[in-house]
Amino acid sequence: VIYPSEKAAVDVIVNKCLELDCAYYCVREDSITSVFDENMLCFQYDSPRIVMHDIMLNMRGTYQRTNAALVLEAVASLRSRGVDLQDQAVREGLSTAVIAARFEKLSESPLILADGGHNPQCIEALIDSLNTWYPGKKFIILTGVMKDKEYRTMYELLLPYAAEFITVTPDNVRALPADILAEEIRALDREHKLLVTFAANIKEGVSRAMMHSDGHNAILATGTLYMMNAVRQLIGKGDFSK
Repeated sequence: VIYPSEKAAVDVIVNKCLELDCAYYCVREDSITSVFDENMLCFQYDSPRIVMHDIMLNMRGTYQRTNAALVLEAVASLRSRGVDLQDQAVREGLSTAVIAARFEKLSESPLILADGGHNPQCIEALIDSLNTWYPGKKFIILTGVMKDKEYRTMYELLLPYAAEFITVTPDNVRALPADILAEEIRALDREHKLLVTFAANIKEGVSRAMMHSDGHNAILATGTLYMMNAVRQLIGKGDFSK
């Protein structure tokens, strides 16, 4: 079962399937219909192989609809091979599945979101989710990044959603130092409208974000998964590496 992607990538998979005489199925994005729900991501999926309506997802990233559609096509394939998968079991699995730091809400008041988006494509997906759930809202963006990523493009995309930036150095040898990242973001902010500061470590960064939030301004932690475990633990959400 193939996730919608760039044609070149899909062609590689399809050609391999043909080489192995293996059946393949592609998720049909035109078979996904969004249904508004203010608390959960809801959609219906109508494809030639499987139909399911009123699907509720606990994960709120808008891209999770397509991920769930991939699951449904996999279910259709398993059923065609005699595996007994009841609709209720599929619904329950989709409605309770959670992935840490993927457009995850860590706190309601103040609103704190964590998303491990680490390349321009991930940031575009994050922005789609922000526009869906929090249209017009600005965030204190707590961020770190790997130096081998297209980080200038990432932060250009994020600038319109930022009230300020606080940069940190993730715990990884590939990490871009927080002070250098702060300089890069200041250079992108050509009108010099945003406060951009760097923190000595992630704990200091979280503390500063909470202080600047003053209990009501929203916080968004993003840029890399390598900082998310520390952020979640500092917010009191536990260790997702275990």
